[in-house]
Amino acid sequence: MSNTGDYSRRFTDEESIETLLRTLADGGCRRILRSLQQASMSAPELVECCEIGRSTVYRKLDLLEQAGFVSTRIRLNEPGRHTTEYDLNLQALRVEHNPNGIELVVRYYDEDSQASKQRSLPRSGSSSS
Repeated sequence: MSNTGDYSRRFTDEESIETLLRTLADGGCRRILRSLQQASMSAPELVECCEIGRSTVYRKLDLLEQAGFVSTRIRLNEPGRHTTEYDLNLQALRVEHNPNGIELVVRYYDEDSQASKQRSLPRSGSSSS
């Protein structure tokens, strides 16, 4: 897969770096990120997959979305019904030390890379009718 559309962002302020690292230090957030590597999922699917309580999953997803590590989109199900689905945005993270101090470099998937990834991965645990 080409990285041509992927993009990086550098974080240099201490507050942002601490927030991002604190999010990644959270075991529940990491479980969610690992699950989203396999396929996009809804919150109820993540509750089942990660074995985390419903309210906790929503809280962790909010943290991950604020950090830019996940994004949402609408999955259309049966006519008139839809589900919010979460996609992994985080591709790579690197900590750099330079003369100005510590920098956190986050590489994100772009939407085209994400769509391509989702088309290539089978949906597990969901029914198709």
